[in-house]
Amino acid sequence: LYTPITFTPHRNVGFEELVKVLHPTPALGAYPKEQGNAWLKAVQKQIDRKRFGAPVGFVEKDSGSYACYVAIRNVQWDEKKVSVKIKKIEKKEIVDKLEKKILMTTRLEPNRQYHLHAVYSGKEEIASFKSKDKETFDIEGTVPNCKIEFKNITNNTYGIEEWRNNKRNGKLKEYYGNDNLKLEIHYVNGIIRQYKEYFYDGILRKEVDYKDALKYVKNEEVGVGKMYGGRGNLTYEWNLTYEKRGGYNRTYSSRGDLLIENIFDDNGKIIETKNFMKQ
Repeated sequence: LYTPITFTPHRNVGFEELVKVLHPTPALGAYPKEQGNAWLKAVQKQIDRKRFGAPVGFVEKDSGSYACYVAIRNVQWDEKKVSVKIKKIEKKEIVDKLEKKILMTTRLEPNRQYHLHAVYSGKEEIASFKSKDKETFDIEGTVPNCKIEFKNITNNTYGIEEWRNNKRNGKLKEYYGNDNLKLEIHYVNGIIRQYKEYFYDGILRKEVDYKDALKYVKNEEVGVGKMYGGRGNLTYEWNLTYEKRGGYNRTYSSRGDLLIENIFDDNGKIIETKNFMKQ
């Protein structure tokens, strides 16, 4: 059993700094910390506990991944002897796992027209493809059916995405260098069904639901979409779906006042424009 807790720091906080702030947890020490530590030291002089707990984890610089766990009662010691109860792991087992790990790098091609993606199993490149806007093309090799950690060398971002049957299939999450979420996309057989984009500070910038989007229309603003300003205020929205048999787009002022509304038919063509701006 555990209680998941999330928070947003008011400043950039490093991984090691967070660990130091959180340790020791109540399971390892006492609360409040200062009084608890003093009490534990006093008890230690009276009872030789012969055990301790500590945070243990890893930092993976290439992918930007990190994790920390609480290790409890795994080490015992006396004056000249330390006993550690762990599973024996051969060096070859560790090397084999690292060599089989699937990673991907992403970068803009020199003319900045599209992205180049390379997929690796260990140090061996096993697949590659290109992407532009929301389209993936020129796939070579086979991308494994799994979650793949990636690093965008051009943008200094990182994330993880899911692949199946040589297509993006599932969730894609991309993070800025400050660990705030940049993109959140849900794919079904290579097709985007939901899309969210965030500002550098983590505020939602854009969201689109393509589930009922009109197809075969010359308009990129299909489905149900909204765009927001840096303060979270709605600045623009559209709804071009089969349910609406056409739809609309609307532009708002920074105060939230409706400025312009365009009405579309089911072919994605504007049939009426309403101007609400004061003349």
